[in-house]
Amino acid sequence: MIKAFSNFLRGTIKEELNDDVPYFNENNVQIIKFHGMYQQDDRDKRIRTKEGLQKFHQLMVRCKIPAGNLTREQYIAMDNLATQYGNKTLRITTRQSFQFHGVLKKDVKNVIQEINRVYLTTIGACGDIVRGVTGPVNIKKDPLIYKVHEVVKQIAEHFYPKTHAYAEIWLDEKPVSPNTESEPIYGSQYLPRKFKIGITKAGLNSNYFFTNDLGIAVDFHGNDIAGYYFYAGGGMGNTHRDDSTFPAISQYLGWISRDDLIPVAEAVIKVQRDYGNRKDRRHARLKYLIAERGINWFREKVEEYSGIKFFIKDEPEWQDLEYLGWHKAYDGTWSLGVHILSGRIEGKIKAILRKIAEDYNVSFQTTPEQDIIIFNITDEIKPEIERLFSIYNYEYLPKQKVYHKAIACPALPTCGLAITESERILPYVLGIISQKLKKYNLEDKAPIFRMTGCPNGCANPYVAEIALVGRSKDVYALYLGGSRTGDRVAKEITDTITIPEFEEFLDKLFFYWAKLGKNQYLGDFVNEMFNFMWIIQPLAKPLNNKKR
Repeated sequence: MIKAFSNFLRGTIKEELNDDVPYFNENNVQIIKFHGMYQQDDRDKRIRTKEGLQKFHQLMVRCKIPAGNLTREQYIAMDNLATQYGNKTLRITTRQSFQFHGVLKKDVKNVIQEINRVYLTTIGACGDIVRGVTGPVNIKKDPLIYKVHEVVKQIAEHFYPKTHAYAEIWLDEKPVSPNTESEPIYGSQYLPRKFKIGITKAGLNSNYFFTNDLGIAVDFHGNDIAGYYFYAGGGMGNTHRDDSTFPAISQYLGWISRDDLIPVAEAVIKVQRDYGNRKDRRHARLKYLIAERGINWFREKVEEYSGIKFFIKDEPEWQDLEYLGWHKAYDGTWSLGVHILSGRIEGKIKAILRKIAEDYNVSFQTTPEQDIIIFNITDEIKPEIERLFSIYNYEYLPKQKVYHKAIACPALPTCGLAITESERILPYVLGIISQKLKKYNLEDKAPIFRMTGCPNGCANPYVAEIALVGRSKDVYALYLGGSRTGDRVAKEITDTITIPEFEEFLDKLFFYWAKLGKNQYLGDFVNEMFNFMWIIQPLAKPLNNKKR
């Protein structure tokens, strides 16, 4: 009801920005999400008073950057904002955007105005609305992928909310009466839950395509877009020990011609708007509607809403993409994929990227694996950039492959949903995995590892080959068996494992992997071994029997 009575996302945000209280009230905390921010409490900075612990209120502000494409001027502006108003770090998200952590309420308007000054926005980066739209990595500057990026931009802009509230509150534009406004796509209550869209070139899964509520794969005939493959119902969140909640990958709806993109995409949103669960937020994502009603029912409803029929063509064959390191682009320039652990731009890499952006005519693309690609590097400046990384002793392509696709969510101390640590202990856990890989000579098959501080799935753990998901303080659920292309959901082995127990488990698992499936990737090996539980179950059973 807060959304419905918010006067199209106005609430009393504008009034609260003018008071001296360092936080927003409870109702506005829900509304500011639609404007691109979460109110958070840094648990490491709480102050103990006679009345107890006093929270240290701050905001996490998130941009929307379709397909993660940035000019050098935009990157410099993001770096400036993080340094001046945030905690001096930039964080790349799995939606190919930037987050600013540690922004104070008194500064947030300045931050949003500067973001908009460089032609970016925060509206809809959070909240029950279409979130940031992801697109494929374009390491070789493929003209076809640039056309996909145009589709990403078109879809992202089409699903911005129509309310004038954002412009009034943050950009000081002249107010309009809410009575004159409407949201033809979302309605006054907006969506039951967040809605994620991923778009890619058919067959190229470099943006965790199947984890989205809606996936659109662009089908080319020669150099022209012929149509689109539609998928629906992906989503990563669940609740521990609640079988009615689950992670899911999207299911195939069918193919449509190029002229039908917008009406069909709108229809998908509107069916979720009208039929999604508004009584229980744990079951409000599109994946639950499809699980309850069936993919055939959903397809028919989308056809009814759009007036367009799907063609059931054979699906594309999907492949993953390695983008770290140097790549020769089609136009003769070089592109450099730079690894950034957990997407946290700080210290050495912050200084390196800042200097590159200031000194060279480059552009950037952030990736869903929280890395960054630098484009337009000529033969002349390539040695200079190599020298810069060498001076700072920073590995843009880590020697240990387990780092290449590893992701952790921020978790403690700022995320309000975090149960336990994630980002801060990721290096330690990767060190454990690296030791075991080396012990069994499996380093060339390093698995995709993910870690989160709660079960909401912000780091896409449920499609990883191996993942730890926060269960309680210092305790995790263990998942195994996802695929390299992100099109298979991993299985829970136990939901009560500590890091020392994980190390012991890993040693036994890697022993069997090296002995029985050394030529396979871990996810494929484990997925086959689920049919031979005599291998997996003895490893997991002692853990499942423990009471915590």
